[in-house]
Amino acid sequence: MTELLTVLAIIFIVAGPFLLIGNFLRLPTAPALIVAGLAASPFIDQTLKLEIAQLGIALLVFTFAARIQTTDVETVVADTEVVALGQLAVTGALGYGAGLLLGLQDDQAIFLGITAALSSSIVGSTLFLAGEQDLVHDQLSESIHSVQDFAGLLLLLVVSAGTFVLDPIANQIGYGVILLLLAAVINRHLFGAIGRFSGGADEPMLIGTVALLVVFLGAAEFVGIPIVVGAFAAGIAVHHDPVEYSGMTNGLESVNDFFAAVFFITVGSLVALPTVDVVLKTLVLVVLAGIVKPAITIVLLMYKGYERRTATLTAFNLDQVGEFALIIAIQALFLGVLVGPVFDAIILAAAITLVTSSFTRYYDERVYRTLAEYGLLGDHGKTVERWSSVPENLADHIVIVGYGRHGRRLVEVCEEHGQPYVVIESNPALIEDLQRDCEAYVYGDLIERVTIEKAGLTDARMVISTADSRPVNEHLVSFADRIDVIVRTKDRTSAREFLERGAFYVSISDLLAADRLEERFEGLIDGEYDPETLREEPAMTFDAHGVVPRHSTDD
Repeated sequence: MTELLTVLAIIFIVAGPFLLIGNFLRLPTAPALIVAGLAASPFIDQTLKLEIAQLGIALLVFTFAARIQTTDVETVVADTEVVALGQLAVTGALGYGAGLLLGLQDDQAIFLGITAALSSSIVGSTLFLAGEQDLVHDQLSESIHSVQDFAGLLLLLVVSAGTFVLDPIANQIGYGVILLLLAAVINRHLFGAIGRFSGGADEPMLIGTVALLVVFLGAAEFVGIPIVVGAFAAGIAVHHDPVEYSGMTNGLESVNDFFAAVFFITVGSLVALPTVDVVLKTLVLVVLAGIVKPAITIVLLMYKGYERRTATLTAFNLDQVGEFALIIAIQALFLGVLVGPVFDAIILAAAITLVTSSFTRYYDERVYRTLAEYGLLGDHGKTVERWSSVPENLADHIVIVGYGRHGRRLVEVCEEHGQPYVVIESNPALIEDLQRDCEAYVYGDLIERVTIEKAGLTDARMVISTADSRPVNEHLVSFADRIDVIVRTKDRTSAREFLERGAFYVSISDLLAADRLEERFEGLIDGEYDPETLREEPAMTFDAHGVVPRHSTDD
């Protein structure tokens, strides 16, 4: 215990200055933590590094699995199985083949395939690379990560047998399946009892959840399977309801943030001075994980009907070596199944791709725009024409961006009052809903010129976005000199910025109820409100309701 605390103290003492420098230079946090791990490496014993890495990954896997709803597993698989499994198969096969070409034996080459194929659910879901999880590409990447994590779990159970003989492997898989089934039962039928016994208090609820984690970790240790499997099962057992269990959810996010930092630092600390042979294997893994895998993901997503921007931004969430690949490599190293040079190559590739992935995520819009300008992503216009329906000579209409819950309510208001409208949506899963329920709609990416033209945005009366996306908001406010623009954001600083840039109205999603937005929107269409009345109405003040009306510079 003392050794563990000493290591954690070293980790965060060394990490502090690097985080400050990274923040000063406005760099993503993950690279700073990995470099801090490199600096801390000489002060930490190798065995302790591996043990901390296992524990950190186990707790991260727990917090990620806690966001998976068992009732949605069927839908997730149906929506993303072609992409997730296809990408796993193709990238894994390429990695395995590359290993053989590099002269590795079959039992070593397979680890290159696993490493190249599995991505990290950590990168897109921590504070280090914060994303808006209500956007289509974030939902897609999280769904793909869920499928990949189940595949990684299966591979981890196979490797943990310590041999490729059928009976030990079957035993490990059997124990893992039993824990997962038990977790599903607890999620559906017993987890609510924890909430009832806690009386709705946050602290007892969080302690009960941690106790559940400890029980599953102990069960995994008792039957001889990796603790990561127990942690994943414990996460599945947690019923995901951010509203009812908000205190518990916030507590788990704090746990996730802490151990994400430990994970990135540990990856950096495990990097060893490479030989030429290790460098060659690392380059192969970096190319496969950082370039080939995203390319395959883009192709498969576009094949499934997703437009090119969504496909590209989703792929940028998958362009790294994942934590399951690392825990599989660590487990194999402990069991003597994996040789040192291959392990070193996997660790180095993980460190490199986690750094490069943080930058591709940070600059994803710029990278996407560059790829699109060079024609590397195909023609966007054909998809828009095929799956859109807009009446000719449409003018003085409302453009509604997004057909989620808020978008549907705004469509209802428009139809009730005979107000022409066009819905812009980029999720192909909603195309049937658009065709059935909407008079006019455009399937495409709002930021693309052809989508704007098809929706007749410059001839519209108003555009209102229900998506909390900064790139979308910035693009919309560029039209504020021609039409009224309503955007949505989560923080007041951004709201003030968009108002200063010409937005007619900004809703702060955490503070403004959907009912109030619908009421004001309906009143605007009816003529009950004019723009000046809406801005000056006392009930719409910033502090009271989280809405920032446009004021003068003096105000």
